[in-house]
Amino acid sequence: MKASTTPQVWVVDEAGSPLLEKYYEAESTLALVCRARYVDTPAVLTVKTEQVSGGADSVLRLARKA
Repeated sequence: MKASTTPQVWVVDEAGSPLLEKYYEAESTLALVCRARYVDTPAVLTVKTEQVSGGADSVLRLARKA
């Protein structure tokens, strides 16, 4: 019997460490990686970034392809 797997998603920093809090210097670059495992394939991935007061918000969507 095949083991059932639940989709897993987590965010890590550029070194691959789990992201709990991240501080960075002004004028530097912050790299974040969103890892998704055990998702149904084929899947569609979209990223939408919106400028907001004081920065930006990004939404990553991973959806089963119809």
